[in-house]
Amino acid sequence: MKKVTFLISLILVIQVNLWAQTRIINGKEYVKSNGVWYVVSGEEQFKLDTKILTVKFTNGLTNSQKNTIIQSKNCKILRSNVLGYYDLEILNDNFILDVVEEFLNLSSITYSNPASEIKFLSEPNDEGYPIQWHLQEEDYGDPDNNNFGSFGIDANKAWDKTTGNKDVIIAVLDNGVEYDHEDLSKNIWVNPGEDIDGDGELWDLDDMNGIDDDNNGYVDDVMGWNFSAGNNNISPNPQNIPHGTMVSGVAGASTNNEIGIASVSGGWGTKKGCSLMQVILGEAIPNTSIVDDAIIYAAQNGANIITLSHSQKGEDEAVENAINMAYNEYGCFVVCASGNGDPYYHTNTIVQYPASAENCFAVARNNKKGVVRSTGTGEGLMLAAPGFEISTTAENDSYDIVNGSSMSAPMVAATAGLIVSYHPDFTNEDVKKVLCLTAMRNIRDTTLTVPKQWEDREFGMWNKNVGYGKLNADRALGIRDDINKNMQLKEGNYIRDEVHVLAGNTLTIGGDDLSIAPNVWNVPELGTYLYLLKEGKLVIDEGATLIINRYANIVGDNSVSEIVVKGVLKLGPFVTFKNCRVKTEGEGHIVENEIMPGNTSYPLWKLYDGSTITGRIVWNDYLSVQGNDDISCVNIKGQSMLEDIQFNNCNLKILSGGNLNFEANSELNFINSNLEITGNGNLVLGNKTVINSNGKEIVNLGHINFGDNTTINNMNFSNYSNSLTVSNLNFNANLFMSYEGNINIDNCNFNTGSWGFVSLYNEIQHPSYEANINHCVFTTNTSGGVAIDLHDYNHFNISNNTIDGNYGNGMQIYECGLASNGINHIHNNVVKNCNYYAGISIYHSNCELSNNHIYNNKRGLSIKNHSNVKLKGVMSSQTQIIENNDNFEIYASRYSFPTYFRYNKIIDDDNLGNTHNDPLLYWDNDNKNTSSNIPPDPIPNFLKDIRYNCWTNNNNFDKDEDIYPQSNWYKLNPIWCPSSQNAEGTTPSQEQLLYEEAQASIEAGDYVSATATLKSLIENYPTGDYTQAAIKDLFKIEKLKSEAKSADDFLGLQNYYKNNTTIQTDSVLSKMVDFWINRCDIELAHYNEAIAHYEDVILHSGSAQDSIFAVIDLGNLYLMMENNDKGKNIVGKMIEFKPESRAKHILKTNYLISLLPFNKKVTEQEGENNMAKTIGTLLQNNPNPTQGITTIGYQLEKNAQQVSIVIYDYTGKTVQRIEDLSHTAGKNSTEINLTQLPAGT
Repeated sequence: MKKVTFLISLILVIQVNLWAQTRIINGKEYVKSNGVWYVVSGEEQFKLDTKILTVKFTNGLTNSQKNTIIQSKNCKILRSNVLGYYDLEILNDNFILDVVEEFLNLSSITYSNPASEIKFLSEPNDEGYPIQWHLQEEDYGDPDNNNFGSFGIDANKAWDKTTGNKDVIIAVLDNGVEYDHEDLSKNIWVNPGEDIDGDGELWDLDDMNGIDDDNNGYVDDVMGWNFSAGNNNISPNPQNIPHGTMVSGVAGASTNNEIGIASVSGGWGTKKGCSLMQVILGEAIPNTSIVDDAIIYAAQNGANIITLSHSQKGEDEAVENAINMAYNEYGCFVVCASGNGDPYYHTNTIVQYPASAENCFAVARNNKKGVVRSTGTGEGLMLAAPGFEISTTAENDSYDIVNGSSMSAPMVAATAGLIVSYHPDFTNEDVKKVLCLTAMRNIRDTTLTVPKQWEDREFGMWNKNVGYGKLNADRALGIRDDINKNMQLKEGNYIRDEVHVLAGNTLTIGGDDLSIAPNVWNVPELGTYLYLLKEGKLVIDEGATLIINRYANIVGDNSVSEIVVKGVLKLGPFVTFKNCRVKTEGEGHIVENEIMPGNTSYPLWKLYDGSTITGRIVWNDYLSVQGNDDISCVNIKGQSMLEDIQFNNCNLKILSGGNLNFEANSELNFINSNLEITGNGNLVLGNKTVINSNGKEIVNLGHINFGDNTTINNMNFSNYSNSLTVSNLNFNANLFMSYEGNINIDNCNFNTGSWGFVSLYNEIQHPSYEANINHCVFTTNTSGGVAIDLHDYNHFNISNNTIDGNYGNGMQIYECGLASNGINHIHNNVVKNCNYYAGISIYHSNCELSNNHIYNNKRGLSIKNHSNVKLKGVMSSQTQIIENNDNFEIYASRYSFPTYFRYNKIIDDDNLGNTHNDPLLYWDNDNKNTSSNIPPDPIPNFLKDIRYNCWTNNNNFDKDEDIYPQSNWYKLNPIWCPSSQNAEGTTPSQEQLLYEEAQASIEAGDYVSATATLKSLIENYPTGDYTQAAIKDLFKIEKLKSEAKSADDFLGLQNYYKNNTTIQTDSVLSKMVDFWINRCDIELAHYNEAIAHYEDVILHSGSAQDSIFAVIDLGNLYLMMENNDKGKNIVGKMIEFKPESRAKHILKTNYLISLLPFNKKVTEQEGENNMAKTIGTLLQNNPNPTQGITTIGYQLEKNAQQVSIVIYDYTGKTVQRIEDLSHTAGKNSTEINLTQLPAGT
């Protein structure tokens, strides 16, 4: 028993020692064999140097600290480099792997690795290899000098990566094979299910037991099956051509075994290559009836690849279904020769069957000069491979040189075997894909030239004469290892995992010389391709360089495909990216690789299918970029520089922290492309930069520095930054919009706007934002909109501008100055020739107009909806002139009559002479008799003060015709004459003094005093000139307090409005104050009450003007509530008035305002169609309002073919249409019966 125990113990000790011969350090495997240690890499082993290792320290260590660490491990420094790596020698007998681990365990070490031997793979030593051109290098040669190169498949390069794996099975479906051939026997497949003794012997009698051991239906199929004879004899008939032996030799003859020939996947020396399963179809003339059975046998017995080198007459359903089963159910890759054409006349035939089957990979043949001829081509062809003068195995241990696509197919099949050996996870679809993607497209057809008719198909460019190109075994394996040497890629290559270009090395993709892509000058699509497949990612390490030359293409496989540049990326012209993202990190940047002579219309970069370039770009040349979707874009990071650019269907973005500079005199062209500056992005445009577009947009959320005399043509500008200054710019045919921020626009020219010029929106209603537009010129807006459109700014100044020729309003001030403790000026502007709207339109805003010249517009000045406006000329001279506007010079709606109205010259030299159709002043107090157009008797206590103004109408002022409703509604005299000052005009009333005192307190921030003064004014002068202004200013004070984050009291103010006896006992003030009570509800977030108020006004006000304003204000309320958690989900009963968008609400607002008296009537649809000009003017109807028959007048500038009048209600709905009216030039009129319409329409 003791003896037995000893033996068992000995065995256990041996087992422990055996296990100790393998070590894993930092993910790498090390093994000891025969006393020598090796590092394992795939299927190779590299001997370790037992004394040398390389380490790298963390940043920040001094040389002294590094030396201390090295000495503590009994090492010395042999050498170091600029990247921080130290090669060390061990000075004692410590084991190399122990020392490596000791270094790795130190926190100060980031890298530790033992040195190992380097293997140089020499050419195989097979006797016949030197004449096997098809396995050797792909060489373009120099066709111009009659050197046509040698178009091998680069197998010699592929063998550096893999020589095949015995577990990968290639099924050869052919006639018999000489399985014991000296150059084949090593790689003949042995069926493991029939190899009873497991020795792997061929034709082993010990395995021939007459039993179907693997239960596959075939007895003793040790090396395959002969379907012709119905047995396991796979040997050839000596009377027939050894076709199967030849095909097998091309695929898997043993390589580097000092005899015979080499093959594509034949292993290396004693190492086995891919296994060759033999499936015999017959001898001299195989029978088609057994092909399907043979295919199914191969698939069911583990074949990865099936190769067929025969053709048969016509399609065969059974064969087709067998191929489909093998491909779809078993994942086999099925290769078939495409057929042979006439060998004497070098003519081609069509792709033969079964190569033409859907799931067959059809292979044609090419000769040494790269000519595809005497073979099957056309639809269905996938690749060409060498098929002329092919050295291979033959009968009786001999060799032969043969021709035919029968040799091309196994060459492709064997390359597929290498692919599966190198990438075990690849499917048959993956194999098909990489074979096609990496094929050589610069191959010649029967014309002896590279074909020019290429189609973009599933796997790249395809041509009917050469398919996807010629097989290349090396490129078909792709790039898997990090690149540690300078490398240049040509044709198609791919990366399927993360690959680094290591520091100090350069990877070049493509080139501009004939050795890289000789035909790109004629067919640019044939340039170099790099594909990033599966998880493919290319990283350019710091200190490394990637060069992408002209006509190169980078194609990604999915959303993770990317190139990361930590070093330098040099981009040449005419480079295409598809489904690929390029980004720089750290100090990485992108520069030009080749300077183009002058600008070119051909895009230098193509960013297709969601491709982006993101990072730091320093480009000192013209850059043209083209995209094909909404995702493709160039994103700027870091300090970048560009000069002249053109972007087509591709956006340019400057990301947060990015800085993009353009040199002076640069030209930027954006065709169907936008320019976006994101938050904290910065764009600097040099002086005299020109930006051209076809109507796209610049979006700014960051910072822009416009150089002097920058010109922007036909490109809209949208700003979301909180600060923007624009000066000395020229804007042509574009819209300048801002949605927030402090905006300063100075000394700019705006020409030919398509839908207005400058629109500034304070969307978030920031209380301190300020807008200044000064010294600008606006000319010829022929399509609609507004030259200067200002919304929701508390502080603004618009001065010294010229607006000439605008289709819409010259200037529109909307909800501005409502909470300003200063004066908002519209000063010293010239506004003229705004032919369809007002020169200046003010809506619910507070401001002062002085020294403006407003003339030759459709209307002069329009003031609406509780605005507080001062018209303040200079007593000594005519500095503010409103003259010769078509409809009227000044229009004021109820509660918007100017608070101050002095020293203005109001003239109309082209008055139409009709009462109330063309007054100088029109006050729409909306207090008319509902059954006639006769103004009611005046209310003496509310006479409007228009003293000290100059009035003239063709030098003949008629107060009863030129002032509406009638002169006894106004304090008119004395009339001011600029040449003689009137002392009475210089003495303010007590009421005016109180109001000015309140204004001074507001400006000083003394809101308590201001409130007390305004309330005193209301109590003491309830019917005075400043009472309504005082009521408005009380709300303004609470708004100022709210926005200053001090204690506001909107609830108290609301109660004051509701309960003050002076206000509530006056019919005019009580109705006016309803508006401000509702504004208090909005400030108090009583949104339901506010909405209900507007809806009640819309339905029951009895005033078209009030209904129109309520619709507009309700829409504004909904837009404001969208950004408020308390209000965003509240909707009233009249949901139709909830705007779809701000843009549509603006259109609706313009339409509704057009419904007011003397406005041009337009529909919303007309607004969306840029409000095309008409040749007619609609005059005021009479009587108005009316409940019966009314007469509508209109004037035609010239004879018209057809005239219609369309009547709309306040929502824009058509309620009546009158056709076939008089169409002669001049004044016309028609009676309209409105009795069928509901009241209030």
